[in-house]
Amino acid sequence: MTSKRSKKTRTRGNFRTLIPFFLMLLLGMLTTGCKNSDKDSEMMVPANFEMELENSGGERVSMEDFRGKKIFFNVWATWCPPCIEEMPTIHNLYEEIGEQEDVVFLMLTMDQDFQKAKDFLTRYGYNFEIYRPIGAIPALYHTKLIPTTFVINSEGYLVLQHDGVGEFDTKEFKEYFSSVK
Repeated sequence: MTSKRSKKTRTRGNFRTLIPFFLMLLLGMLTTGCKNSDKDSEMMVPANFEMELENSGGERVSMEDFRGKKIFFNVWATWCPPCIEEMPTIHNLYEEIGEQEDVVFLMLTMDQDFQKAKDFLTRYGYNFEIYRPIGAIPALYHTKLIPTTFVINSEGYLVLQHDGVGEFDTKEFKEYFSSVK
């Protein structure tokens, strides 16, 4: 019995000496995920404009046609409740700034049936254009969830990616979007 007890004591003793190591490892992992917001604003990723689209009128459009404009790019679907939830805020933003010459709303539906997405817009009275991808979507815009919204500045850099439901008609977002070049 004493040998088992001393073995347990040794095991506990070894584990206790490893606690500081594990705490430091955990702290390091946690701080690795933290980002300096000042640094993030300086780091911009070049957008990928190599995507072919079809608009609701059946016209083929290249994302390259939007280069040089500020792009509000939203990936959504009619079967996605969070997408439907944020649509009114996108529509409100579009109504306020969507007709500006230097702004493009790229509303990319993931619906297999494009007519269903077009009917959705009509039913709810949304005025923005919708698109469906023709061919592959660049890896930069692959996302594990929808809705996902990207903002691309007029210089061709991806400056924002927002995963999940957004409120895009808030004063804060409007100020942010206005500040994007």
